[in-house]
Amino acid sequence: MLGVNVSRVYRWTYPVARGGTGGVIPARHQAKLLTTARERGIELEPADFFPRAEAAE
Repeated sequence: MLGVNVSRVYRWTYPVARGGTGGVIPARHQAKLLTTARERGIELEPADFFPRAEAAE
């Protein structure tokens, strides 16, 4: 869907200390994910790309 290797996607789940993004999907992929989700009827909104306040505590 994004034109990246699946191993790259897994890295998004790794902590920064392990070379990942700490669970953050890179901004350059967010618009494509939102568009594709909308086309496929998947509920996804920009706020889903940010940690929820209760999760940050």
